[in-house]
Amino acid sequence: QAEKAFFAEHPECLALVKGERRGDKLCISNPLLRERFAAWVVRRQAEHPDAFAVSVDPSDGGEWCECPACAKLGTPSDRAVILANAAAKACAAAKPGSRVSILAYNLHSPPPSVPVEPNVFVSVANGFIREGWDFDRLLAEWGKRVGTLGVREYWYARYEPGSGQATDPVGLCRMIAKYRAANASYLNAEGDDAWAPAMIGYNLAAALLWNPAADPKAVVSDFFRTAFPNTGRPMREFFRLLDGGRRRPLSEDLLARMYGALAEALPQASGGERERILQLVGYTRFCERLYLFQSQGSDANFTALLESAMAIKPYRMVHTLCLRRRAKDFGKRPGEIAAAFDWKTPRTNDWEKVLAEGVAANHRLNFEPIDFSDDLVPFKTGAAAPEKCALRSRSRQAFYLWSDGKPFEMEVTGGLIAWYRNRGNVRLSLVQIGGESETGELETEVFADASVPPDGEPHRVTVVPKHAGLHRLVGNDGGDNTSYAFPTNMAVAVPVKGGMPDFRSSFSFFVPKGAKTFGFYLKGNGALIGPDGKVVESLRRHNGHKLIDVPAGADGKAWRIRDQIGVFRPLTAPALLNLNPSVLLVPKECK
Repeated sequence: QAEKAFFAEHPECLALVKGERRGDKLCISNPLLRERFAAWVVRRQAEHPDAFAVSVDPSDGGEWCECPACAKLGTPSDRAVILANAAAKACAAAKPGSRVSILAYNLHSPPPSVPVEPNVFVSVANGFIREGWDFDRLLAEWGKRVGTLGVREYWYARYEPGSGQATDPVGLCRMIAKYRAANASYLNAEGDDAWAPAMIGYNLAAALLWNPAADPKAVVSDFFRTAFPNTGRPMREFFRLLDGGRRRPLSEDLLARMYGALAEALPQASGGERERILQLVGYTRFCERLYLFQSQGSDANFTALLESAMAIKPYRMVHTLCLRRRAKDFGKRPGEIAAAFDWKTPRTNDWEKVLAEGVAANHRLNFEPIDFSDDLVPFKTGAAAPEKCALRSRSRQAFYLWSDGKPFEMEVTGGLIAWYRNRGNVRLSLVQIGGESETGELETEVFADASVPPDGEPHRVTVVPKHAGLHRLVGNDGGDNTSYAFPTNMAVAVPVKGGMPDFRSSFSFFVPKGAKTFGFYLKGNGALIGPDGKVVESLRRHNGHKLIDVPAGADGKAWRIRDQIGVFRPLTAPALLNLNPSVLLVPKECK
């Protein structure tokens, strides 16, 4: 109340935005504001003497002060540091050894041009980065300017199994090791109250953050020994199915395997171990209801999904509250069903009955996916070269390509989403895979470029490899959508093994010699076109796996998926979506 009264009396201490003093940003150039803010931080420090640090980070969003005096202070990063420095000096004077903290985030993510007080701790956010910076560069540059560096992460576990960084234990280990190598001293992360898909990841991350030298395999083994002492084998299989590093599509096959592992484990368990397994039965039922809603739609299926979430709410298996708050993620307005739903009455379930029903209702695939090598070579199909060999994609996009070793020109158009054109230039990196290496490594970055601005206009980039052979080109635009156009005589493919990329395009893929059937996963629309140009299968609003017969003489040749909208992954053919129908990249063993 005292601070509200102060700002009411001194509106000149609020940010000037479009001619008005308003909002929750501050006029940092105002000496009275800095004095008042520092005094407030000192009081907060005294009220919380055991706190690690007092946060002095600016409020979220934009609307930084537009007055001439603040403009002279510099960028939002400069201003955030100036205010943090004032608070840090006051805190150190009141209590030596005390600290304040800010994030390097959003508009104040780029490094400042002003010095940072030694007791200002800075956490670099791995998201919402501006002005063309990427996270690794930010971590390095802020690390040169601060005494104690931290990291702000986004370790979520979404509703679908394997979705979100928290579901990828190996990925979490790599990230923590990278942050330690960058001399980061601490980490804080946003996450979900979603313990079923994130249980292994959260447990492992906590152990490694406490002791970075801990053996990850030993940590995971200890988890199963403690939580599932009598059911380790089937429960390891259950959690393997939720692993985001090897993400599987949410499908009847996945549900059948999840229910099957739990059905094998339950008779061997008792006490707390049995209760944990039954809670995971509830989570699997939630996934089943989610799959049915995704496949069939309907208000009845959405209500059933909400009921399944409420049934497991006490266990915190998924972030149930988000289903109400984020109903629009499911194509529902919050007031349409979710807000009217009974979120208060506890639900009870016979989980053994649910398990039996789930086992009976879901079946495994009638085919086994085939794992092909990544040793890729060109395969000429005899088809005409395309008018354009291009793909639109957001954020990070990887391509495999075959180079003849000579420089080639590609057309890159960044900023196709106009309101996201503050994400910086498109960054390209060409990595040579195998072949001659100056460093002795299997993969070597041989070219990088960050010249293409996010202006919605095409720009020519000359890419310079060093040797002929297989390469990976990675583009990253910060999420503002980019078109990548390659030479029309080049073999270029998008890898989709283990991923769930969502495209609106047409691609070519290779069906191996001798294949009698073709198994795939599709979530969305698409028409499968055989090598003779005829439609083999046309699917709309499909969500799941499918096995089709390969027509006589159509094996060992290039097929097309035309007008793909959504996710498509070949499972008994190489998981490569080729941009150029005249020359494909195929595993060497298939050629």
